[in-house]
Amino acid sequence: MLQSGLFDSAVRDLGAALESRMRVVTGTDDYGQRLVDRYVQSMLDGGTLLPARVRSLRQELRALFKFVRNESAHSLQDVPPARGYALISRMCWHVRDVELVAEAVSTG
Repeated sequence: MLQSGLFDSAVRDLGAALESRMRVVTGTDDYGQRLVDRYVQSMLDGGTLLPARVRSLRQELRALFKFVRNESAHSLQDVPPARGYALISRMCWHVRDVELVAEAVSTG
């Protein structure tokens, strides 16, 4: 997708992967902002992260879901390469972060 310049498709796929992983952690079928709130609450309940770190993460996830994922999920976008790589990089970071949380939840 990246070689073909299909940045909106990559963002859409990463958004789906992120939501899927967050559902594993929360055990819900929520989506969007409600899912973000449930995910953040599960992190706070776990008590392993500083509340300030979780608040910061919450803000970034809310912005990602509201402005980035929705924009690509509901229409085709012409995303310039620099913006595409920046968005994809950030989303990959979050997908990996949620995978680590999901692994911790399933093993412990």
